[in-house]
Amino acid sequence: MAAKPSPAARGSKSNGKDGKGSLVELVVIVVVALGLALGIQAFIVKPFRIPSESMEPTLDVGQRVLVDRVSPHFTDPSRGDIVVFKPPKGADEDVCGVTQKPGQPCPAPTKSKSSQNFIKRVVGVPGDTLSVHRGQVYINGKLNDPFKVAPLDCETCEERTRSRFRRGTFL
Repeated sequence: MAAKPSPAARGSKSNGKDGKGSLVELVVIVVVALGLALGIQAFIVKPFRIPSESMEPTLDVGQRVLVDRVSPHFTDPSRGDIVVFKPPKGADEDVCGVTQKPGQPCPAPTKSKSSQNFIKRVVGVPGDTLSVHRGQVYINGKLNDPFKVAPLDCETCEERTRSRFRRGTFL
């Protein structure tokens, strides 16, 4: 009569799947984790790094922020919200889509989009009238303290021409 192997001896026998099974499991875990990370970044939330001092003191250069990618599909931004967008090509180099008068804001953007992301705060919403006097932003004729333009030697820090925002336009 043949002797039955003990449970310890049976566990030590390799059926050829232990090493391969662990490797397959590891690959599956990595693929699922990578898929989840890419899916979350593509559809739910995306990380960005603050590239310049234009958002100081609220956000510092090099600071990382997570941007909600779901809400913009259902609601418009409100005054004070921080948004990430691709501006018209040339906005990152102060190039206007048409010839502009010296010291005036660009009246028309270039036709193509920039490859660079801008991270900015919403100041004006549809229906608002904005103007800038001595670096202070006036919204609908009233001074709005949280929104200041700096430095004071910039060309549009004395933009007394009132700009009205039509539907779907934000500043």
